[in-house]
Amino acid sequence: CIRDRDDSRVYAGQRDRAIKIDIAGISSNYSFITYEQAIDPSTSWEAGIIFIGAGFGSNLWENENPMGAGVNMGYKFKRSPNFYSQRMRYGHILRGAYVKPNLFVNTFNYTMVDRNHPPDPVTFMYPTSRETAVAGSLQLDFGNQLVFSDRLVLDYAAGIGYGFTTKDTWNPTNYGFNGGRGPSSGGVPYTYNITLKIGYLIKK
Repeated sequence: CIRDRDDSRVYAGQRDRAIKIDIAGISSNYSFITYEQAIDPSTSWEAGIIFIGAGFGSNLWENENPMGAGVNMGYKFKRSPNFYSQRMRYGHILRGAYVKPNLFVNTFNYTMVDRNHPPDPVTFMYPTSRETAVAGSLQLDFGNQLVFSDRLVLDYAAGIGYGFTTKDTWNPTNYGFNGGRGPSSGGVPYTYNITLKIGYLIKK
């Protein structure tokens, strides 16, 4: 007989934890590394560290030369892994579409360009200063995770939520998420982000 696909015994022997890196973040000047562990076929928890400045600066905004770190925590509520009836087998315990409440807390130094003062008459550059920012966001992510051969994982998601930042520029990135209520944001508290993670499944 076919067991209930929510029965953990169906997935016995599968690797139920993963180390992942957000390749989308590297192009935005940070490295986001996460660890995920399954609790049961429908839930898992995830925690990550953000290394701000460990990536490539974006050409869309002035280079802030950021340096700092952040933490991330989330809890996934997943659809039960797919059942492949023709092959009489079940999907992977870490596979499936999910909704994830997600928390970010970051702190970093950055270069602020002061456009409220005239540029230098010789260099024609605006004065700059190094500032410290703290940012946080509570988001809801909607995503999907694929598993290949019980070894590799691909996780893609988009999130929206509410947050804040003390960074006083028009550059919306807080290195992990964008937006949030800040001094130059007009009081808008909304945040958003997109992640594309690749990773490797590890044994218990």
